Formats: sequence, structure tokens, C-alpha cells
Amino acid sequence: MNRKLLSITVIIFEFALVAYSQNYQSIFGKDSTKWYQTREIIDYVQSIIIQTGNDTLINTLPYTKIIVNDEIEYSYYYLREDTIEGKVWIYDKEDALEYLIMDLSLNVSDTFRMSTVDIFQDSLAIVNSITSENGRKIVELGYELSIDLHGSQLKFIEGVGPTAGLLYQLINFRDNTVSNNLLLCTYKDGSQDYFLDEPYNNNCYFVGGSGIFGNSDKALGLIYPDPANNEITIEFEENYSGNLMVLNILGQIMSSLKIETTNKVVLDINDLAAGMYYIALSDSTDILKIGKFYKK
Repeated sequence: MNRKLLSITVIIFEFALVAYSQNYQSIFGKDSTKWYQTREIIDYVQSIIIQTGNDTLINTLPYTKIIVNDEIEYSYYYLREDTIEGKVWIYDKEDALEYLIMDLSLNVSDTFRMSTVDIFQDSLAIVNSITSENGRKIVELGYELSIDLHGSQLKFIEGVGPTAGLLYQLINFRDNTVSNNLLLCTYKDGSQDYFLDEPYNNNCYFVGGSGIFGNSDKALGLIYPDPANNEITIEFEENYSGNLMVLNILGQIMSSLKIETTNKVVLDINDLAAGMYYIALSDSTDILKIGKFYKK
């Protein structure tokens, strides 16, 4: 082989190494990525929207900043990905700690550390199976996501992430366990890339079925009209006193009204944007009743 031909061969070989150096699909889109996930906190389900921000270097390693619910105070979380081994880490800049949240290089019977706090279920989960769907590798672990009514197992999905969402290993989110987190859908560059096809997934928001939202013993009573335009009427089955709150799908309180020994309340909802809302009646210690309505 002459020197020129050898040079061309080396160039082709080096190009092949670069072209095939990524073993797994990236969880990130080219320009933007957004994850919709939810978690159950004691008596209600909170929806969380996570979107990617700017790239940065931390300890010489490349990370992508993520922003939670558009709130600046949560922008100290960063993601790092290794597409060769199919691993994803989340870095909590406030605590200067990094947590492995996905590992596609695992084999059946391997173990994965779920939490650094052992009181939350078992700290290790065993890989049950490895499958492929739509060209994506799926690693399923023997760890049940209890917020999911069907009790599905935690999965690592290539190009998507863990089905428990991105925040399940963080210290600041340990007021609930890993199993009470659930990924509903993802978007890459504005197009939907993953969707959890379940009845409780309503346009990437979790509705009903878990916590007090699925508890018939805490049904609020009659709420009408539904959908509503300007005001709603709430009729209880008996007289109640307490604090009546209107919450959006993120669990944020939009309005609050103190009621005293009544079985009927009329609420002005003119200032609310169109969408679904929850109504919660609480006393000083507990949420007594819960309901929902749609604003036109």
C-alpha cells in the first residue's frame, strides 16, 4: 500500500470513529429540551416543568443548566450526559453534589443505587429486563413507581431519561420518595418526543387518581357550571368552616377565601386564565375536601 493510499485509509478510519462514537441517543434536543414530570407531596400532586438552559463547565466537565418551572432559584441544577455509556447525572450546585440518574450500560441482575438516603425504600434496585422499542434501549428496574396507578416499574429510556423524572435523586426533593415521581412527556426542539399513554396524563399534566385527587371520601361536592366562565358555585353536603383555595395544575394557590359554617359558596374566577384548576377546603391541620373545574 503506497503512502497516499495509507493516508486516505487512516482518514476514513478516524472519521468512522467519530461518526460512531455515540452509542446511545442523546436525551437533549439540538436547541431545546423540555421534560414534564409530576410528584406526589403528601396530599396533592405537583406538576414540574424542566427546560434546558445554557451549557457550562463545572470542575472541567460539560453540563447543561436546567430551569424548573421557570423559577430562577431552581436554576442551580445541571445535567451531564455520556452518550457512549448511556449515563446521565444531575448536579446540585448548591450542595456541590452529583447524582447518577440513568445508566443504560447496566445488564440484567445488575444493581443501581436509587437514593443516598436509605430510609426511602431499598437503596438498591435490580435490573429486571433490557428491551428495545422504536429503536430505543429500555432498561427496566425492579422498583415500583407508586404514583402510577398501574404500579409500573422504573425504566431508563434511551433518548428520554428515567421514567421517575430528572429530580428524584436530589436532596431538596427528598420530602417524597423516588417512587412518587413520574415523567409524563418530553419535547425536543418544540416537538413531542415521548408521551406516557395513560388516562391520568392530560396534555402532559397529571390529573386525578393519586393522593386526595383520587380519594372519593374527600370529594368536594357539586361544582357548577363546569366548564365555567365568570364564576362557579360550590355546594357542600353539609356546613363547613375553613380555608377554600383555588390551585392551578402546578399546585400554586391562585386565590384563597375563609368560609364560616356554610354549605354553599360562589367564587369569582374572572381573573383566572383558561385551563383546569383544583379547589381545596382545609382546616388548620388537614385538607378536608378536594374538587376540580375547568375555566373557559
